[in-house]
Amino acid sequence: MDQYHLWQQSEIELFAQIYYQSKQDMPDLGRLASSLQPALDRFAAKEPREQDEIKTGLARFIRLYAFITQVCRMFDRDIHKFSVYAKLLLKLIPKGKFEKINVDNKVLLAKYKLEKDFEGIIRVAESPELGPIKGTVGGKEKKKEHLSVIIDRINERFGTNFTEMDKVLAQITEDFMADELMVDIAKNNPQATFERIFEQQFKDFAAIRYEQNEEFFIRMFKDEEFMSEVIKLMLPEVYRRLRKK
Repeated sequence: MDQYHLWQQSEIELFAQIYYQSKQDMPDLGRLASSLQPALDRFAAKEPREQDEIKTGLARFIRLYAFITQVCRMFDRDIHKFSVYAKLLLKLIPKGKFEKINVDNKVLLAKYKLEKDFEGIIRVAESPELGPIKGTVGGKEKKKEHLSVIIDRINERFGTNFTEMDKVLAQITEDFMADELMVDIAKNNPQATFERIFEQQFKDFAAIRYEQNEEFFIRMFKDEEFMSEVIKLMLPEVYRRLRKK
């Protein structure tokens, strides 16, 4: 990734110094944004092909590093600092076309402190054992019912008649659950702080879900072969579920 000359070590060091300090206030957030802005400006100046390669490479590095640190101990502080820098940098890179990236309103990590050391390890017992599964099927049903209540309240408030939309909200909820940075922020901040970050991230996840669904349906109705394959694959699954019901 270094071959793209997107960042400088001094910028990563500055980022880590601010990110890992015991307490952060609003001026520190400005400094944190400033440490990321040079890389974002260089990214914006790259050709589309290189931008795609950078995004793919960063995502791959983050996944691999997260996996490795779960199975063995790491003692390289520089790589760990870069992994945190890379994770936030990737989140701030827009997914679509853009002119210039400004992170002043996106870096909202007030009082946020990562609860892990520079080794970036997850320690497990020498003979780990699986504990009892927590929760029940009934617990999952309650969660689904809660999302249904949200849809009911929306319908009542706006006079709409949306049905089965709790599944869409469940998908967005899963998107949040799969985002390690959002999990860390929620665990280490009060809801009032999390709320400021949640609003923008919710819009981003909702837009991605919309784009994915729109792209899928457009492809189905424009490509007869694609539609036929979907129908062929869906047939046994729908038949099985209907028979079961």
